[in-house]
Amino acid sequence: MQAPGKTYNFSDSLSRIDEILNSSDNNYEERKDIPSRSQLTFTNGFYVESNRQLKTGNYKLK
Repeated sequence: MQAPGKTYNFSDSLSRIDEILNSSDNNYEERKDIPSRSQLTFTNGFYVESNRQLKTGNYKLK
């Protein structure tokens, strides 16, 4: 994600956080690789396969 350079609005931020916390995990996509930064948003997430001890990684920006 790239910073848009907008003025910070506390009320909008609280609304965004509430929306994220109340959202479903159905927006998660399973992948074999880490997605590019341009594919990450505040409302999606990815489960990424790993060859390490942990079988899945959780990458979600919110």
